[in-house]
Amino acid sequence: MTEPQFHTTRFSKIMNYDSFQALSQATMNKRSKCRYDIPMTKYFTQKRPTRLLTKCILEYIRSIGGHAEEVKSTGTMRKDRSGKMIWTHSQTMSGSADIHAVIAGRFVAIEIKYGRDKQSEAQKKYQAKVELSGAMYLIAKNLNDVINLISELLKSD
Repeated sequence: MTEPQFHTTRFSKIMNYDSFQALSQATMNKRSKCRYDIPMTKYFTQKRPTRLLTKCILEYIRSIGGHAEEVKSTGTMRKDRSGKMIWTHSQTMSGSADIHAVIAGRFVAIEIKYGRDKQSEAQKKYQAKVELSGAMYLIAKNLNDVINLISELLKSD
């Protein structure tokens, strides 16, 4: 994809062209063993920028050899014994980051914030706990933030 074509896609909202190329290259390296090729624009089908950014970050970390998982802090709807639907609360810690990752042997908690989205008080407390323990906490507004952090982590090793 050329740079002018890139600026007409939904990816341009969450990353710059260099980050898109880095993600494309990392993804292609990871999937080079596949028998078929899936273009980047078909691989990431999410329309909302926040979901798209989350999926891109997860894919990038996994494709460079890190471990990353999305943490869902919402509860679930379940049926009770009478058949009535009830809401069960999540077992995750209040304010937990959206992505928990291990990159170059270091734990990194990544909170996704897009647009005017701000951290809640519970998220600020969670960030303080993570940083107090010696781990890293990143507020990612775009993929560039994550790529820069990862390059710093890999340089320090």
